[in-house]
Amino acid sequence: MGTFNMPRHYIRKTNRGFTSELIKAAADEVIIENKSVRSTAKKFNLCHVSLSRYVAKFKTNMYFGLTPRDIKQLAYQFAHKLGLKYPEVWGKNLMAGPDWFTKCLKRNSSLSLRQPETTSLSRAMNKANVNLFMDKFQQVLLKYKFEAQHIYNIDETGVTTVQTPSKIVATKGKKQISAITSAERGVLVTMCIAVNGTGCAIPPMFVFPRFKFHQHFLRGGPAGCVGTANKSGWMKGPEFLTFMEHFVNHVRPSLEKKVLVLLDNHESHLYLPVIDFCKYNGIVLLSFPPHCSHKLQPLDRSVYGPFKKIVNREMDQWMTMHPGSRMTIDDIPQIVAGALPDAVSPRNIMSGFKVSGIWPFDRNIFREDEFAPSTVTDIDELESNQINQDTHPEQELFNSLEQVLNIAILNQNYTSVLIKLM
Repeated sequence: MGTFNMPRHYIRKTNRGFTSELIKAAADEVIIENKSVRSTAKKFNLCHVSLSRYVAKFKTNMYFGLTPRDIKQLAYQFAHKLGLKYPEVWGKNLMAGPDWFTKCLKRNSSLSLRQPETTSLSRAMNKANVNLFMDKFQQVLLKYKFEAQHIYNIDETGVTTVQTPSKIVATKGKKQISAITSAERGVLVTMCIAVNGTGCAIPPMFVFPRFKFHQHFLRGGPAGCVGTANKSGWMKGPEFLTFMEHFVNHVRPSLEKKVLVLLDNHESHLYLPVIDFCKYNGIVLLSFPPHCSHKLQPLDRSVYGPFKKIVNREMDQWMTMHPGSRMTIDDIPQIVAGALPDAVSPRNIMSGFKVSGIWPFDRNIFREDEFAPSTVTDIDELESNQINQDTHPEQELFNSLEQVLNIAILNQNYTSVLIKLM
């Protein structure tokens, strides 16, 4: 009886199947050029069913999950917008109830409540997530023909009434070196600003920790700045809507002349009226992957760092000029007005857009060693985009919510998503 030796290196005998590059090129043609799935599949010699599933999966690929609270708030906002009937307690709590959420998970068997892994910033710079963002960003650039003047970055930062003292020269060997601050604990005021790829910036907006906003809060602030207030002084949905109205007043976008806004995934950016407002005013929204803003966000790269240093220097000077006085939130706008021109300079802004690969667009701006700390959390790019044969796209609630967040990119009417949620 003869023996059979297994080959050490298997050689393919057919060309069946497809490569990731081939199906990705076909999907790009369907999404960007609005070609039909069948004609594109025929052109690339692919199965139209496989291409259709890949396109659906690629469109709805997410950067981050939503908490149960986020989903319940969105469900209430959807129901309220459509004029649907809902329990009275929903209107009181401004969110859907726990029973609705439990039944929602039962209706969507592909979803489950998961505990995310705690991941540090340095570890989460995942190459697959960054590449996914760059793919979507490139699609938007090609679809809308955006230039540097059309690309904006919006982000918030906090300014407190207690500064971090600057370094001072002291005698060697002295154990304790002190510097005067306004108080032990400071009061936070949130500042939001928008910048674009040409180095331009619009006046900031301040969120004060007060129940009611008064115009005198802005005394001495930057020219053209606006303000609002809430109990915490943090940016929330209604306050972010106020900023977007301020943004539209300065930028003047329209459905004919759209602009692109890049922002992080803060909960205030999930506010449905904000998404609605942006849709009808020609604003395309695209969010950064989580834990990547320290590399991808222009404001974080080159503006807010110098801004915080200059603010601390201005506060030191204020304490010197007002001995024995305590700084209050009324003094914040004046201090910001002194720090903003040097920090939010055209040179700093354009540098931030360049080093993050936003403009000029450079998807290979980051070196391989910058992704090295995240190797334990890396996922294979093909695996992250592969087609799940058992999951129907309409069953993916989280993916539907992502379609809402990127509504201008995907050109979908989120009213259909509301019906799926309910």
